[in-house]
Amino acid sequence: MRVREAQTEELEEVYLMGYDTWGGDLPLEMYLESCEASYKFKLGKFYVLEGPNGELLSSCIVYPLHAFGGAVSENAVGLGSLATQIAKRHQGYASIFLSVLMEALEKTGVDAFFIHSDIPPRIYESLGFSAIPADMHEKNSISLPMLRFAGNKKITTERWKSMILPRYF
Repeated sequence: MRVREAQTEELEEVYLMGYDTWGGDLPLEMYLESCEASYKFKLGKFYVLEGPNGELLSSCIVYPLHAFGGAVSENAVGLGSLATQIAKRHQGYASIFLSVLMEALEKTGVDAFFIHSDIPPRIYESLGFSAIPADMHEKNSISLPMLRFAGNKKITTERWKSMILPRYF
């Protein structure tokens, strides 16, 4: 398995990984058109986890965090639209993917990773992410902001309070 940047011709397959979650009531064709036209997607780069036979297993988009108003550090990124092929879910691919991707991005100078968790946060906690302190979290929010510093440096409450958290992406 290897992690790499998604190729343009693979983006439809990447978008389809999340259709069951983010497609809502949109017909498939409209969903794909909305992905292709998305201003958000144009701000980042999609990465994929490629299996041993060249099949795409998981994907996510990596954004420069400042694109969404976040101020965590100069070299922080946001991770979004994490998805795995339906038939390959619950086999650990997303965890493997994020672990290898973050390691590779750290080597390029990325020093912090931010994610909005729409699922129980344990998958991200197992990868070193910390959830925003409960007293800072908006109770009506559908997602839980989580952060991981390069090298798994600890995040203090004071550090959380000094950051400008990015909008949902």
